[in-house]
Amino acid sequence: MNQDLIQIGMLVIFIGIIILFIGAFSAAMKEKNSNVKFSVFGLFGFIPFGFSNDRRLFYFSIIITAILAVFAVLFFYRALR
Repeated sequence: MNQDLIQIGMLVIFIGIIILFIGAFSAAMKEKNSNVKFSVFGLFGFIPFGFSNDRRLFYFSIIITAILAVFAVLFFYRALR
């Protein structure tokens, strides 16, 4: 039962992210002179990856990703103790 709830929750989050991207891109396609800015970042292990169409948003995403990576390392280290 618990495993089913986890899978349903992950599916809902995944669908929400897809809807968010579709909304952002459809708004950008409707208006030729739109100011839609986006940034996507993540980690493969300790290797950061990402892209953005705005320099300030790019730097902000790098900072947030670095903070999350530090928290992940701290929590993993704490779990191993």
